[in-house]
Amino acid sequence: LVANILVIVEMLRFGGKPTSGYSYLKWTQLDPDYLKMTFESRTSWLIFDDLLSCLSSISLFALFLPIFQVSWILSRGGKHRIVRHLSIFLIALAGGLGELMASLMVIGARTAAHRINSSPLDNWMSGDTKYYEDDGVGRRVFEIVYLMAIGSTTWVDAFEWLCLSLVFMILYFEMKTSHTLKREGEITFEPCLATLGLVISYFAFFEFLAQLARAASWNLWTTVSFYMLITNLFILLPCWLVLLGGSLPQIRTSFQNRQEEMPLREVDSSLTDGAPTSLSSDLLLLQTPRNEDTQR
Repeated sequence: LVANILVIVEMLRFGGKPTSGYSYLKWTQLDPDYLKMTFESRTSWLIFDDLLSCLSSISLFALFLPIFQVSWILSRGGKHRIVRHLSIFLIALAGGLGELMASLMVIGARTAAHRINSSPLDNWMSGDTKYYEDDGVGRRVFEIVYLMAIGSTTWVDAFEWLCLSLVFMILYFEMKTSHTLKREGEITFEPCLATLGLVISYFAFFEFLAQLARAASWNLWTTVSFYMLITNLFILLPCWLVLLGGSLPQIRTSFQNRQEEMPLREVDSSLTDGAPTSLSSDLLLLQTPRNEDTQR
C-alpha cells in the first residue's frame, strides 16, 4: 500500500510528466541547458526515487508470501501436484530476485550519475586543438549514458510481469481443481477468487507485451502500459488480496483440521483391512493361548 501511494506521488509530482518543464522537442535535440535543468530536477527527488525502488522490491516479495500460503494449502502440504506448486515457487523467486537486482542497479546508476553531475560537463574539448566554451558535449554524452544505464532494467521489469502472469495462471487452474475435488465439509477457495486471479494474469501478460512493444512506439505503448499498470496495481491486486484475506483464515483452519484427521483415518483403515499390523498381531498372540486351552 505504501509503495502504491509513492507510485502515485511519483506520477503526479511533475504533473504527469517525466521532469519539471518537460519538452519532448528539446529532449530529442539534446539541448544542453535543458538537459542540465532536467537532471537537476531529477536530483532533487533522488532520495524519494531510491526509497521507491527499495519499497517496490519489498512489496513484490510481500505479495508472494500469501501466494506461497495458497500454494501450500492447494498442494495439501506439499503432497499433491508438486511440480505445479514448485513451479510457482521458482517463478515467484525469479521475479522477486529480478525486481531486487533491478532496483539495486537503478539506485547505483542514480548515485553514480549524481556524483558525475558535479563534475564540469559544460566545457569539453572538441577536436584535438580547439577549445569551445559551453559546447555541451559532456552534458549530451552524460544524458545518453544515463538513459542507457536506466534502460538496462527495462527488460527485467517486463520479465517481472511475465512471472506474475504465470503465477496467477497456475493458481487459477489449481483453485478450480481444488474446488471441483473438495470433500464434504471442506472449506476451499471460491471460484470468484480464481477468476479474479485469471483477470490479473491476463492484465499482467498484456503489461509484459506493452513493455516490449515500447521499443517500436514509445509514446503509444507507454500510455497503454500506464493504464494497465494502474488497473492491476490499484484495483485488481488489492481486491484479490482483500478477498483472499477474508477467506484464508477459515481455509487454513480447515486444512489444519484435515491434516490432523489424516493419521487417525490411516489407523482406522489399517484395522479394517486384511493386511496384518502390529496391533492385529498382538491381538492374535493373545488369542492363541486361549484357543489352545479350549482345545485341551
